[in-house]
Amino acid sequence: GKRGFCHVRLDSDAGAGTSGDAARLLRLRRLLAALRGRGYPPAFLYMFDEALEIVRDLALFSAAALGCAPSDVELERSCFAWALDPRAEAQNFGLPHRDYSYTESIGPGGSPTVVCAWTPLVDTSPENGCLYMVPRALDALWAQPGHPNHMRAAVRADGKELSGGTCHTMELNFNLAGAQPQILRAGDAVLWNGNTVHWGGACDPDCVEPRQSLGVTFRRRASPAATARARGGGGTPAWGAGGGIPFEELLSLSTEERLRLLLRSMLLYSQWYDLAGKVPAISRLVEDAAVR
Repeated sequence: GKRGFCHVRLDSDAGAGTSGDAARLLRLRRLLAALRGRGYPPAFLYMFDEALEIVRDLALFSAAALGCAPSDVELERSCFAWALDPRAEAQNFGLPHRDYSYTESIGPGGSPTVVCAWTPLVDTSPENGCLYMVPRALDALWAQPGHPNHMRAAVRADGKELSGGTCHTMELNFNLAGAQPQILRAGDAVLWNGNTVHWGGACDPDCVEPRQSLGVTFRRRASPAATARARGGGGTPAWGAGGGIPFEELLSLSTEERLRLLLRSMLLYSQWYDLAGKVPAISRLVEDAAVR
């Protein structure tokens, strides 16, 4: 869109009509509390059908944003979830950034090829760590992939590239005054072009209900030839060999396939985890999933 992002309600007619329901959101919040109580990171929500149903609904809206049918959309092999803790720092992806460059996000004629989607399980506000977005019209480098600062929206003064840890001083290469807080209700979602500058706000230490949310990315499905190359001529699903997860397979992933997706995502975002000390044994996860 003209702003580079838009808001949708997941229980509207365009969606499947389930994931925005209060009962489903309550179920997800309870699952998240149970996971955290047993030492699992929030991203383990993607092992459960309820989270994948939300992903399915987000895919429907993302297909509309991409201007294609849902069958032409695939989920990138990464996913993330947040459950901010007012007592802890650096859980919020607080360094302003673009997920992708303009070239990676926008196709011929200015049509998007990648859409990022984020939905909260609780109402969001500046106090509990909402997202912030810079509208396209206020981002001078939005369509300038050749500029040296295009992918350097913010640079930490300590020289670290990752947004883990707290850094109180940084160089900004965008219009901070144009940033807009994304104040959403539980069950709403914000979708954005991959090259839109954004970041997650910090949670107020006195916040009663810290932000909890899910985030995923969709893109137009690869051509049949590219899918065949990804499969390598064998029986492995294309997404398992390097491609995305097709829309029609989102709700039929086996426990093993969900685990593979989850573990890849955890490795991708490994700077946010103490993989050796805080992630429980894989056997325990499989047992939990089998019992459920």
